[in-house]
Amino acid sequence: MPGSAPPSARTLRHVAFDTETTGFSGARVVELAAVEFDPASGEPIARFHTYLDPQGTPVESGALSVHGLTDDFLRGKPRFADVADAFTGFVAGARLYAHNAPFDRRMLDAELARIERPGLEGHVAGIVCTLALANRGLAHLPKKKLDDLCDHFEVDRSARSLHGAMIDCELLAIVAVRMGATAAGTALSGRRAPAVPRPAAEADADGRIGWRAGGPWLGDERAALVAGWRRREPIEALVARHGRTPRAIVMQLQRLGEIDDARAERLLAAAGGGGLPRY
Repeated sequence: MPGSAPPSARTLRHVAFDTETTGFSGARVVELAAVEFDPASGEPIARFHTYLDPQGTPVESGALSVHGLTDDFLRGKPRFADVADAFTGFVAGARLYAHNAPFDRRMLDAELARIERPGLEGHVAGIVCTLALANRGLAHLPKKKLDDLCDHFEVDRSARSLHGAMIDCELLAIVAVRMGATAAGTALSGRRAPAVPRPAAEADADGRIGWRAGGPWLGDERAALVAGWRRREPIEALVARHGRTPRAIVMQLQRLGEIDDARAERLLAAAGGGGLPRY
């Protein structure tokens, strides 16, 4: 069976997915991949991957130049019907991410319809288009292809020559985290994605980089917060440095994708109980 089984219970699983196809009009999916990833780092947790026999639909020359998958290579690979249960089981209940998600969803919906199964949205918690988020939140970038976002967020794409569903998923997972797409309430609401800061610049003796404690959350303060959290500083130290309540600290970490929904709830419950939440 292609792919590995996803880990069991999680409050919300985050999965990047991608397809390669025979072309556009009447196309069939010829490669399908999905990567469950850590929403704080983009590191892969579990993978699903398979090539697919397009069952007589030839690969168009334009598509061949993109992914390099020939008719001869694909002949005899599994049919979509052979892997549909494994794939829908892998993504079940997850929040999905794709770059130009409407295209990939449309291709998969067509494959599911051929075997009389519900469309992709019937299996998952939601589908996030990182291209749409980039168009809203990164309007200053002249181009917003996956390669462009990798370069903008300093994601190493040196291993990618041709398009491939698996490597594209792995790159997209990191890009999604760095652009803030995994932050609670951002991806599904359609609000502008917050910019995830680069590592903190040189700070003064108090750890401040031009921001005023207790004032608006500016980019440098967010950078300092992320740097402190990743150094595993206790919440009380972050509270003292930033001049903010434990709740404000936790909610900002959640918005930046540093902690998932379940961890934020635990920390907020601890704060509501009168004590400072622990790391």
